[in-house]
Amino acid sequence: MREFELPSSAPHSSAAAAVPGAAKRLCPYCQSAEIARSHRRGPIEKYLLRAIHVGVYRCDDCNSRFYGFSNSEAAVPPKNHAA
Repeated sequence: MREFELPSSAPHSSAAAAVPGAAKRLCPYCQSAEIARSHRRGPIEKYLLRAIHVGVYRCDDCNSRFYGFSNSEAAVPPKNHAA
């Protein structure tokens, strides 16, 4: 099993800078931060979960799949600042 190291608050931390919000998401089973996006399987994951902005993730340590809300920029509708 890999050693778990908390990301530093330095602006040059590689994990937090590469993927926004990566330091916030942990595996719900083993609490590891070593996670990656997983391929969507079946029509529910491909169409329904995509429509409600839920992503599929896989833990690299315990190999479990889980769901989480996507925090990409495309998931948030743009704000209309015109009054």
